[in-house]
Amino acid sequence: MVHLPNLLFLGVAGPLRRRLGAPLVCTLSGEDGFVEGLPQPYRDRALDLIAKAAGHVKAFVATSRWQADRCIEVFRLPADRVHTIWTGIHARDLAGG
Repeated sequence: MVHLPNLLFLGVAGPLRRRLGAPLVCTLSGEDGFVEGLPQPYRDRALDLIAKAAGHVKAFVATSRWQADRCIEVFRLPADRVHTIWTGIHARDLAGG
């Protein structure tokens, strides 16, 4: 498995998958704000490239349901491949006894 730390690495997703034959997982980490801040025509071009390259990724991981839903909408990601994994642990799980 190859982990891409954010969507801006999707430009190498196709070559990585072809070369390594390994599944790709990509973390969603707030790129929506960056991409939406790009001036036109770069914003639309970036959104198109991300949507196309997303086909090379086996799973996308968001740290909140809100972020997952937002990225599905903004980047046109396939909803069935976007998963939420919350960060952190509950302090009660650390209590001894």
